[in-house]
Amino acid sequence: MTNLVLASSSLLSKWGFEDGAMPDHVADLIEESGIRHEDVPWQEVLRHLVRTFLLPEIQKHHTIELLDLGTIHNPIRATVVDGQDVKDEWYVGPVTQLKPECVEVPLVDVLAAIREQL
Repeated sequence: MTNLVLASSSLLSKWGFEDGAMPDHVADLIEESGIRHEDVPWQEVLRHLVRTFLLPEIQKHHTIELLDLGTIHNPIRATVVDGQDVKDEWYVGPVTQLKPECVEVPLVDVLAAIREQL
């Protein structure tokens, strides 16, 4: 199975991180581990993974402020990048380029984060 890829541009979109949905390969991993994917608070797990794995890498290149949202869409988004308000980008698509483009999270770490939230 492939790792979970967290794209930096997802922080700039209402529809980022697969519109806040659990990726199919993660759902398969969870089911194989004996956990019903319906029982997983995916948005909480996603927020944790973004803050733990993606945010530290972005902060090497940018100053960034994040906001947690209660929504059926992407639940974690950037509000300010390098002093610029980027909330308009949530709806028009990313204009701001973030570095790095993405990070890969090993599935063992994804599963550990899921177990922490249960």
